[in-house]
Amino acid sequence: MVVFATHDFGADLPPQQYKVLAQQRVRRRYGCDIVVVRNGTDDLTQAVEFFMQVRQQPGRKKGLLRLKV
Repeated sequence: MVVFATHDFGADLPPQQYKVLAQQRVRRRYGCDIVVVRNGTDDLTQAVEFFMQVRQQPGRKKGLLRLKV
């Protein structure tokens, strides 16, 4: 999940926002992993590169779907 470049990870969030950004809650509820990164950072570039990898197939890449909510 990509958040605004100005997002403050130390800020207290309302419960509805926390549920979306909390990795353990998302894994428990939806059965998938998420990575939360700021837009326009090296962390975003690294996350995209990581998720484009194909497990046990070095050199192959898969596409990603970008949803804007």
